[in-house]
Amino acid sequence: MFDKMDYVVNNLSNIKHGICSQNCSKNIYNTLKHYNVEKCFHSIIGYEDISYTEQKPNPMGFLKCVEKLDISLDDSILVYIGDHQEDTIFGKNAEEFYKSQGHNTKVICISASYSGNTPNDWLVKPDFTAYATTDILDIINKIS
Repeated sequence: MFDKMDYVVNNLSNIKHGICSQNCSKNIYNTLKHYNVEKCFHSIIGYEDISYTEQKPNPMGFLKCVEKLDISLDDSILVYIGDHQEDTIFGKNAEEFYKSQGHNTKVICISASYSGNTPNDWLVKPDFTAYATTDILDIINKIS
């Protein structure tokens, strides 16, 4: 977990959270439990939960994660935070899929630059960049 991420997650606990990751679901859950934030996450999708051909940036993991969150897709704003260009492409691919299905769903992509990656040279740019984990709180407040 990045510095103060547990603080950020707990401050946003009124929002349903999910994780789509190239890591193992069980390892993700155990990490969340270690930091006492597992109760904030209602959906965890790891690499083993989708087929090899449906891994990022294919949006299938995103779609499966959101389905488990059981939220309405119409007029929804979903936020995806990632630290690689493929994460931004992943979020934008999910938005395109939802729109192709007739949903008015916006996916806001946030670059997690606190991980050491920066989107300056990415071909597909995120909507926002978080330089510290606590920047996420400010970004969420701007868009909600």
